[in-house]
Amino acid sequence: MAERTYSVIKEAQDIINKLVERYPDVLWQIRPNQIAVLGIDNKEPGKRSRDISVRSAKNAEKAILMMNNIPIRFIIELFWVNWNTWDTPKKEWKILKSLLMISVDEGKLVKPDCVEFKLILDQVSFDWDEEGAVLLSLTIGDPVKFDMNLRPGLDEEGEEGEEKED
Repeated sequence: MAERTYSVIKEAQDIINKLVERYPDVLWQIRPNQIAVLGIDNKEPGKRSRDISVRSAKNAEKAILMMNNIPIRFIIELFWVNWNTWDTPKKEWKILKSLLMISVDEGKLVKPDCVEFKLILDQVSFDWDEEGAVLLSLTIGDPVKFDMNLRPGLDEEGEEGEEKED
């Protein structure tokens, strides 16, 4: 079985830049130059494969990146065959979901609130990721008004270190 081969998905990198610029309150922890989006060129997804995944650069991989002065700390990986079937809004929402998984803590990931991130579910239905779902663009037209109280990965402290009351 051949090893996977990868290439950079420039369109996804552009989407990351636009999302971070357009939604700084939602994606405040994201540093676009620390994220690489790579498409698997030579394989199609298996039945158990995720169509998109996020991982942090670790161990030898991280050491090699640092030795070569490459700032990448997170890798979003997907299959080109899937990317090429998604319309632009679906690509944007998939990238947004991936970015929400990146923690402010170095090299860590945030797990979704429930099955999905509440921040996303507040704007779209549970089946937003299903084939045929109609999504609004996150980068064209009026910006989506996200509920900032639903941002993932926030600690339980309020402004200036005061604890939140229930």
